[in-house]
Order: sequence, then C-alpha cells, then structure tokens
Amino acid sequence: MPAVLPETSIHAFDPSVRSERAERLALMAERRAAERTRDLIELQLTRPDLVRAYAPADFAADAVRWAV
Repeated sequence: MPAVLPETSIHAFDPSVRSERAERLALMAERRAAERTRDLIELQLTRPDLVRAYAPADFAADAVRWAV
C-alpha cells in the first residue's frame, strides 16, 4: 500500500500560521509536562511505597518541593 502524503496547503507557507502552530505545540507540551508532574506527585502521595522507585516521580516531587 503506497504511503499517503498530506495535502499541500497554502497556509503551510505562511509564516504567521507556522508561528501560531509552533506556539500551540509549545503550549500543549507545557500542559502535558504539568499534567505529568502532577500525576507523578499524586502517585507518590497515594503510594508511598513507590518513593525512590521511579526516578521521574522523585525528580518531580523534589522540583516542586524546592520551587515553593
């Protein structure tokens, strides 16, 4: 089956549309990071037996602890 290429859009060449898309993507990435951090900290609070078992969760908890 041949690969389907995306349709070329006139908006793809407009710099303002590209910058808006980049801003949206950056905002979405920031939201995902915040949600992931919140979820990891919540996991540590509800499951204290997992403390020091998952490095990203420990890092998130330490980051919040030192940021406050």
